Amino acid sequence: MGIKLSRMVEDMWKKGVMADPPGPMPPGPMPPPIRLSLHSVSTLLMYAQLEVTYKFLHVITNRVKKLEGIGIYTLNSQSFDRRTVATIKQLMNTVIEVRTDDGSDPVEREFRIIGIHGRTTPWIRYFYDDGTLTIEE
Repeated sequence: MGIKLSRMVEDMWKKGVMADPPGPMPPGPMPPPIRLSLHSVSTLLMYAQLEVTYKFLHVITNRVKKLEGIGIYTLNSQSFDRRTVATIKQLMNTVIEVRTDDGSDPVEREFRIIGIHGRTTPWIRYFYDDGTLTIEE
């Protein structure tokens, strides 16, 4: 499955570059980037062993990196042990962790970013209300 998806991603990239006008990506001096979203790694881990999932993601992330694309993957870290989460995180350049406190009113939400220039940001509060995202400064 990883090899097949890898070929599909490469074919999409080639079609986007060769199309006139270039595919769904805006034209520019560089070929359009591949943007791959895998929702959700949690589901993969429910049906496949960690080693199999890791190998699959390794193939996909390497292909996306080779094409200078962006991969976005979601994982519910509370559903798995720390070893599993740490293993999957190894494949990622940047991780955005999100936590919520549903017991408060309004619901408290925070995020932090791990991996930009080897650093971790402090937890940042954010609010989501009626389609509007507000980040507390």
